[in-house]
Amino acid sequence: LAPGLATVTTEMNIRYLRATDPKARGTLIGTGRVVKPGRSIITTDAEIRDLDGRLLATAGGSFFVINAANVRT
Repeated sequence: LAPGLATVTTEMNIRYLRATDPKARGTLIGTGRVVKPGRSIITTDAEIRDLDGRLLATAGGSFFVINAANVRT
């Protein structure tokens, strides 16, 4: 994202595909990517896998690009 810009979430979804054992300890691996870095809308997706490579969850989101000067804190 260029300096002076910010984003506002326009849509986000999470799909839980497989449960994990709450007693098991281990590492989960999350990866994300920008699918389309448009000038006004940025589209993303992500996934979570366990160490055996099993897909546990996927997510997607769209973000509206705005001028950061318009953001109130």
